[in-house]
Amino acid sequence: MVVGGNLTSKKIIEAICSAGDSLIKDVTVFDVYQGKQIKEDRKSLALTVRYQSEDKTLTDDEVNEVHGRVLDVLKKKLDVQIR
Repeated sequence: MVVGGNLTSKKIIEAICSAGDSLIKDVTVFDVYQGKQIKEDRKSLALTVRYQSEDKTLTDDEVNEVHGRVLDVLKKKLDVQIR
């Protein structure tokens, strides 16, 4: 994702956790890039989101629904561009 240069990963992780539900178990930033391909006042972040249920195996539809809500929150509240 591409975000404003001043937006912290902590704020992004908080938004992800608040957008999901109990299925979001872990969010980790594994790459940050600022360089030629990204506008000067922006940065690219790559994250891993782990979805897990304590009760059952999740279906693709269940994960996709939560993930869609996460993306909506990131786009609307934090002006994140998904790459």
